[in-house]
Amino acid sequence: MSFLNNLIKDPKYQTTEPRKPDDIGDPEVIISPDTRRENRMPPGQSRTKKWPVLDAHGTPEIDLATWSFRLTV
Repeated sequence: MSFLNNLIKDPKYQTTEPRKPDDIGDPEVIISPDTRRENRMPPGQSRTKKWPVLDAHGTPEIDLATWSFRLTV
């Protein structure tokens, strides 16, 4: 599971808490009133600070010499 070794160094991994809506300060940014709610997490959900790992085994090796793609309509 070598992908776990670089997880903390991944730039998509959020190491800090998200910014508060009032800290953004850019008048061009539209902030939904929903983001100001105290508890925004739906029941049974939990916040993650990293991009989810959708494949625990990494990218499969493919022999491009024998691989083909066909699209029919």
